[in-house]
Amino acid sequence: MVWSQRGLVRNFGRCMTWNLDAERDLWADICYNSFWWFLRIGFGAEFYMRANPTEVWLVPRLHKPICDWLQDKVLEWEANRASNARTRMKIALIIPRAFGKTVIGTKALSMWGHLRNPNIATYIGSEVYTKAAEFLSPIKTIYESKDPYAWFPWLYGVWYSPERTWMSAKIVHAARKSISKGEPSFSTWGVESGITGAHPDWGAFDDPLSEEKIRESGNWINAVNQSFASLRPAFRTDSFFLLALTRYRDNDVVGSFIPIEGVRSWTGMPSPDSRFTPRVDGEWDVYFLQALDGGGASIYPEVWTTSELKKYETTRPVEFAAQMMNEPGSGEHMPLTSEQIAEMWIDKESVPTGLSITVHCDTAFKTTKRLGKGDESVVQVWGHDPRGNGEVYFLEGYSSNTWRIEDFTDELVKICQRYKKAGKRVREGVMRRLREAGFKPCLTSLRKTQNLFRLLKKLQMQGPYSDRGARTEA
Repeated sequence: MVWSQRGLVRNFGRCMTWNLDAERDLWADICYNSFWWFLRIGFGAEFYMRANPTEVWLVPRLHKPICDWLQDKVLEWEANRASNARTRMKIALIIPRAFGKTVIGTKALSMWGHLRNPNIATYIGSEVYTKAAEFLSPIKTIYESKDPYAWFPWLYGVWYSPERTWMSAKIVHAARKSISKGEPSFSTWGVESGITGAHPDWGAFDDPLSEEKIRESGNWINAVNQSFASLRPAFRTDSFFLLALTRYRDNDVVGSFIPIEGVRSWTGMPSPDSRFTPRVDGEWDVYFLQALDGGGASIYPEVWTTSELKKYETTRPVEFAAQMMNEPGSGEHMPLTSEQIAEMWIDKESVPTGLSITVHCDTAFKTTKRLGKGDESVVQVWGHDPRGNGEVYFLEGYSSNTWRIEDFTDELVKICQRYKKAGKRVREGVMRRLREAGFKPCLTSLRKTQNLFRLLKKLQMQGPYSDRGARTEA
């Protein structure tokens, strides 16, 4: 039995009709009590997919457990509030890209929360506020009764009112009864703008990171983490907060905050990191998925076939490990996992004496216009055990995306001077990734800095151009 329009169903070739008011009341009740059905009918995902059969993305096998889990967290939060418990509900939806997290968690769930309590204030955040406003846009469209697939207006009325705030980045909908409330029904924020002068009831922070932003600003991950830390005092102590994202780096919001604040419960696929083991004082409820199951098959072949995922993994392994497996810092492309690094850490006092010192540099010199943007120049110091056992120790490292050629060579000389004063002459220096435009200026700067050649036994300069290599023996 399949419905084709409201009030009409075709059953075994016969048309049957019934009272539209009764149907509306039935679906209004169903969608109010079931987030899964709200997403399909009230939000309109079911009818959109029927009208666009090549864009079928909502799969009961995969997505209904997510929706049921989200519903359980909303109901628990509502119960806590009803009992006046000052308890935050913090949930993280960590699933691969193109799995529907934004539509399900940021858009549809936020609307369902307002259906159940029209007086709450919801703030949607992302890497920039304009992107957050894009997440708000389809919600506004449905409230305005302009979405041809969503049954929301038919079930609950039009929530747009020309007499109330209705802007691209914030709105006050017609269903709100608490007119004196300072915060709008929906508002937005970005990483750099933050939230000021408001204390929302509900928050959704959706993908604050992107590869474009990371490449554009070498300090973007730190900026995101600082912005995220500022959200705790901004949101009410009994607020509902959803973190919906795909991972990018091991030191992203998930890797930096959830291990410290702790996991309360873990649902979905097993955690790949012992730092996320649930504990009694944990704050976060996490739903976690990876694109491939334990046998290497796609869990979402309707959108990502196994062969397509394997090609993705082969061509972009680092990106695949982070964005499809939600496990940055792992995979066949990684010589060490973050857990292995933790196991190999030793105290400074335990480092052997008499190490043979080498300095390794990766360059990304900046012009005046590019200061503070893009990749960083890096200087790392390593110590090699002279006993021939193959052990190598990472001693220290420095990086900056503001170094010009002169700044870089000055820093390199300072580091080598420190080791010479400590009686440890640097055995060799290696400079990599020297581009053609910066090769000759760098070599000229190094030659002017005569101290460097008295501090190094050997200096190798390596670029992508085979005829530009240089080796200098002290």
